[in-house]
Amino acid sequence: MKKYSTFVKYCCFLSVSLLFYYNELLTTPVIEQEVEYISCDSLLEYLSPPIPALLIDIEVLEQIERDHCHLQKEKSVNIGVDIKYEPLVKDSRFRVFFYKNSTTKDYLGFDIIGKKKLMPNGISSFLTGSTLLSWYQQCTINSTYLELAVSSEELPYNFGKKTEEVFSNFQVGRLDGTTENVQRIEVKSAFKTTIDIVVMYQDEERHTNFIFGISQAVVDSRGTKKYFSNYDPYCSTDIHGHLFWVTCRPEKRLVYLLFFTFPCFFLFPMMFVYQSSLFGSSQSLTDENDYGTMGPVSFKKRSLKTCESLISQMNTSIPILLTDVEFLQMLEKGSCESCTGRPIKIGVDVKHLSATWIMEDPRFEVLYFTNDSTKDYLDFRSDPRKIIPKKFPTRWVGNVEVPSNIKMFVGFWQRAKFAECLNLHIPRAGAKVRMPARPSSAVLARLRDEIIENEMFPFLNGGTLLGWYRECSVIPHTQDMDISVFSEDYNSGFVEKMERNDSSFMIRRKFGMTNDSFELTLAPKDGFRVFIDVFLMYPGIENGTVTHHWVGGVSPDGTKYKYTYPVYDPWCAADLHGHIFWVTCTPNEKIVKEYGKLWYLDHLTSKYSWNSSGKNVKRNGKWTKEQMKEVYKVFKGVYQKWKKLSIH
Repeated sequence: MKKYSTFVKYCCFLSVSLLFYYNELLTTPVIEQEVEYISCDSLLEYLSPPIPALLIDIEVLEQIERDHCHLQKEKSVNIGVDIKYEPLVKDSRFRVFFYKNSTTKDYLGFDIIGKKKLMPNGISSFLTGSTLLSWYQQCTINSTYLELAVSSEELPYNFGKKTEEVFSNFQVGRLDGTTENVQRIEVKSAFKTTIDIVVMYQDEERHTNFIFGISQAVVDSRGTKKYFSNYDPYCSTDIHGHLFWVTCRPEKRLVYLLFFTFPCFFLFPMMFVYQSSLFGSSQSLTDENDYGTMGPVSFKKRSLKTCESLISQMNTSIPILLTDVEFLQMLEKGSCESCTGRPIKIGVDVKHLSATWIMEDPRFEVLYFTNDSTKDYLDFRSDPRKIIPKKFPTRWVGNVEVPSNIKMFVGFWQRAKFAECLNLHIPRAGAKVRMPARPSSAVLARLRDEIIENEMFPFLNGGTLLGWYRECSVIPHTQDMDISVFSEDYNSGFVEKMERNDSSFMIRRKFGMTNDSFELTLAPKDGFRVFIDVFLMYPGIENGTVTHHWVGGVSPDGTKYKYTYPVYDPWCAADLHGHIFWVTCTPNEKIVKEYGKLWYLDHLTSKYSWNSSGKNVKRNGKWTKEQMKEVYKVFKGVYQKWKKLSIH
């Protein structure tokens, strides 16, 4: 009994305590968040920031739509602000979402809304069918046939009667269904693009969506064919700078489409394998419809990217030249994934300078170039300045010009750094001009092109290098011109073409062997008559390291000579009377080595000995009489051929 009495006392005490506690709760005034009902105009005036802003707060927008606004000063309002105003935004009234407003895109860059409606009258279209598949796989779409869908809930009453008005910029080709219940619309653009727009309806019984007119669809009780799909077109994506809405789970939608495309159920395992290989495990896909996790960027990461689709995405309204060496090398290998996520380097002709939006396009790193008709090279406005030959094979993908011989173009770009000549005045009173600069430079440029076609990169050497560097021209009293090619780059097909008479040049002399002191003297078959010496330049190797380079010479008695230079670096480009030629990037070093410290003074060619005057020449052995039969060949018929050509 005593035990129960203690228990009763305890319960009474607890009850009294709870009574006091709840009384305190009930009598304590509740501090409510202050809400002030004001006119919507006053609300907007209060919210007006000191910079342009876009009101994106859904709750506030709904209040304005109902014309029933209230102000909660403790609650921040969502606004969108151009990223260029970021330093100016410091206001506790707002929760700020920054966006980029690129002139090359039709949407605002926080991937929430578009700049303009993709269809008129408030109708939002989204990708479906083959267009959805093409976008998801390759991040591009077929430019001749597009498939879009719209929700029936967004169509105005009697929409079928208004199609001509709604699609005033298109030609309406077909309209299925009734004016009250439109099922499908086909329109064509001025560019002959066919756009198939299907209307998606809501099935209340099945809690799903359907469209009419698909041959492999489910047949309802009325005999009408329907194609069912759970659609959630609440995500956005970028296609060549344009915003489109897409389903947030395209992999599920596409597998569903593929299943109904093949009526044979035994093919379903194949569909499962296709889904797994193309999209990965379905368990790894989130069901959330959130821009942070299911936005267009995540779609692109799962896409089957191809080099061609990446090039297609570069298309613009003005012609551009693809100059990105890394991308081109990946393109040659057929694997361009590593080039995504960064701007691609392109060249743009200066005649398109007015298209300033290209500089703001985040897809590109732009270099402008001039294309002067009096020069045979493109001149890029870069730092350092770059020039490359105009003549290289390309193909076009839309407005994107893509080098088709990638190895050649990469070689051009690696040698593109522009080198300046000194343009010194050299007094030559009364000296006879044996080598007019412009016609001789033009012939040398013709030979340059033939050598390039044989996958070699020639560079100026000897007296021709001296003339360019010292006076930006050709030494007027010289008797020939000099160029070199690295021995490791030599292509015997170049000589074989001339021997088959398939070249515009002919061989006058052929000295040495390809592995020792090889030299050609060539002459053009037509045009200005000039002899051009072509030397193979060899690496000088000591202890496994290249310490110098050298070219050879051979005298009639078989004596060999070696002209030694510091390690040669012909990775720069020069202008010689409007023609591009490659030169050493350290010309002063090479010229001093060959001509001495007084190289800037003129020395008459008639007083210059080819095998003794040079500061870098020395004997290098001697060919035997038997060897001379093979290594010393002079073709005396060149002059006779010139005479015959002159007669004809």
